[in-house]
Amino acid sequence: MENKLVKFYETELISIVDDAGVPFVAIKPICTAIGLDADSAVRNIKTHPILGDVACVHTVRDAINRENSMFCLPIQQINGWLFSIDIKKVKAEARENLIRYQRDCFNVLFDFYFGVSGKIISRQKQRFELLQDLRNTESQIALLSNRKKEIYKQLDGIDNEIFVQLKLFPQNALA
Repeated sequence: MENKLVKFYETELISIVDDAGVPFVAIKPICTAIGLDADSAVRNIKTHPILGDVACVHTVRDAINRENSMFCLPIQQINGWLFSIDIKKVKAEARENLIRYQRDCFNVLFDFYFGVSGKIISRQKQRFELLQDLRNTESQIALLSNRKKEIYKQLDGIDNEIFVQLKLFPQNALA
C-alpha cells in the first residue's frame, strides 16, 4: 500500500493506493476538515446502499510512520458522499467550503449532462446531419454528371446532323 496526500480545496487528505492500484480516501480527516462527526458519517456510509458496499478499512501510516486503521472510500465515491452531506450537520466555520464544493458538484453534473456532453451530442447530431447532406449532395452530383453526359451526347448528335446538313462531312463518314 502506498500513501499519498490529495488536496481538497485548502485541506490535504490522506489517500491510500491499494495493491490493485485503486485509490482510497480516509473519511475521518475529511470529517475533521468540514466539522462533521466522523462516527456518524461512518455509520451513514456503512448503511448506504452504494457506499456501504465499497467502503473498507485500510492501514495508513501517519507522518511519524505509525500505523492507523482508517475507514476509507474509493476516491470515485468521495464526490458522491460529500455531495450527499446535509450542510446543516456541518460546523458553521466549515460550512462555506462544503457549500462551495456542493455548488461545484451541481455545476459539474450539469456540465456533464448538458454542458460538455450536451455540446458533444449536439456536435455529433450536426455531424450526422452534415454527413446526410453530403451523401445527398454526392447523389445529386452523380445525377448531374449523368445528365451532363446525356447533354453532351445530345449535343454531339445535333452537331453531327448540322455538319451533315451543311455538307461539311459526308453522311457515311460520321457513321
